[in-house]
Amino acid sequence: MSTQRETLQRMLQDDKIYILPGVFECIGALIAEGAGFSAIAVTGNGLSASAIGMPDFGLMSMAEVVERSRLIANAVGIPVIADADTGYGGTLNVYRTVKEFEQAGVAGIHLEDQASPKKCAYYQADQKLISADDFVAKIKAAVAARSDKSFALVIRTDAFRIQGLAETIDRCRRYADAGADALFVVGLTSLEDIRAVSAATPIPLMVNTNDGDKLASIPLDELRAAGVKLLAYPATVRSAMVKGVGAALQALAANGNTNKVLPDLAPISSLSKLTRLAFYQGLEHSLETKDDRDS
Repeated sequence: MSTQRETLQRMLQDDKIYILPGVFECIGALIAEGAGFSAIAVTGNGLSASAIGMPDFGLMSMAEVVERSRLIANAVGIPVIADADTGYGGTLNVYRTVKEFEQAGVAGIHLEDQASPKKCAYYQADQKLISADDFVAKIKAAVAARSDKSFALVIRTDAFRIQGLAETIDRCRRYADAGADALFVVGLTSLEDIRAVSAATPIPLMVNTNDGDKLASIPLDELRAAGVKLLAYPATVRSAMVKGVGAALQALAANGNTNKVLPDLAPISSLSKLTRLAFYQGLEHSLETKDDRDS
């Protein structure tokens, strides 16, 4: 886990831009790693839908999110950034939250300044923020809780949609001063706003986009030049799953078989390769052979 954390810290310091697909279970995480992504993010929206079948309204407990994130982080060799929502309470809750996620083996987390219960930004719901003072206290609690200084604290603000650019910049400056390793600003849609936020703070900037959104049409080089370090695509895996699985199961229900959608289905050999079946078969054989010799 320390290697993954060190890798993420190096990524935050170099001059490249990185795309982070959002995942919520191990198959998606393994596919993302196999596709060559340098890091992945656990998406709270996808996790809530996958784990409990409910919208992302802060309904999952810390323990549920930590356990899912632990499984994902242990399945891959690349850094995993987990969604820790608002830290699940006050400053002491944040302190424990950081301890739990650190022990789970993720490379870092992002914490947000919404009031509890939070609501996913995609829903355009009635979101509320806590005061900057109160959130600074949470950031300081997170910094104090870290045992591994390479564990990344990506501090998120939803202020742009709610209170505008000036308040966003003010909060970003305060959050950076409080000890954030990177800032995650939700809702930015133009290079001008990205440049303004990036220029105002000395630490790396993470933004998110949806497939087909305005930011998704801007070349990566332009986003990098404007100051983007991490570009999250939280919905891609979830959206592909909903459509792909839906089409396959509708065909099965309608026809009694999947013959019409076979070209869209991966063979079992693909899953076997993804989960390193040959490696584990060989490992089992070598261990059993060794046990036979020892006996």
